[in-house]
Amino acid sequence: MRHRNSNLEGSRVRWTSAVVVTTRNSGAPGSWWVATLGVACALFLILRPGRLEAQIGVYYTNSVSSSSGSATISSFTVPSVPAGDSYFIVGISCFASLNSSAPYCSGSTPLTWNSSTSGWTVIGGATTSNFRAVDMWYFRNPSGTSSLAVSTSASKLVVGVVLVGGVNTGGPSSAFGTFVETNGNSSSPAAPAATTVVGDLVVSAAGVYQTLCGSNSPPTGCTPTSPQAQQWELYSSTSSSNIAGLGSTVVASTTSTTMSWSASSSNNWSIGAIPIHAAAVTAPTRKGQTIVGQLRPPDRGGAGD
Repeated sequence: MRHRNSNLEGSRVRWTSAVVVTTRNSGAPGSWWVATLGVACALFLILRPGRLEAQIGVYYTNSVSSSSGSATISSFTVPSVPAGDSYFIVGISCFASLNSSAPYCSGSTPLTWNSSTSGWTVIGGATTSNFRAVDMWYFRNPSGTSSLAVSTSASKLVVGVVLVGGVNTGGPSSAFGTFVETNGNSSSPAAPAATTVVGDLVVSAAGVYQTLCGSNSPPTGCTPTSPQAQQWELYSSTSSSNIAGLGSTVVASTTSTTMSWSASSSNNWSIGAIPIHAAAVTAPTRKGQTIVGQLRPPDRGGAGD
């Protein structure tokens, strides 16, 4: 089992405020320019540029494997995340194909959080002809302290979870892009290119024949393509007819993002990926942020009005 509770990656947006001063000059002498400069400096010190940051990223990750159809990630507390929504994204890789469409690893909601199966929605899944399947699920705005339990009819499984924070607050229809999936038989598991917005966080999960990732336990023979960050890589066991589960994330730098792995051998695999959109952040406003004024220069010669 692997547990990492840190900000692994994210995208950052910054805004700065500005001060605009409009003056009217009617032939001011040098002292006028000195006075104007003094006012500008004072305004800068009072209203110096501010910065607001928003970040989407992974704030918790964990994984567990089982040689049966049930597994539990030990109790943990959901960490604080930036402004915006947060989502559990769970990948379940299994040796089974119980349905003709996702979810392939279970006939009903297999996940439990805070002693309840409510709140979980399947994102999508993929499977192979020899029953190496993967399903992806989400849970919006989890909170509290709980274990995360999975119970399926599959014979073997790997479960990985990431908590993604700083997500668009418009609900799942605004938070998620289009799920992509496929399967194959090679040493290079790869999802179809996902349509992304620059700054999206893309999460991928795969279920592969265990020999793809070598004979070590835990496996070390599967590597996500750079710049993806590996989130989990586990076997259900190293014996034959088992499955390896893989998970990775990346921040999209273009409008098309492919999630892929390199493996130590060729065999069957299935993989899916989902883009997640960052929260929209409004640039800060301050009272008097834009200042329009008139500064009257001193009279020449000291004459009164």
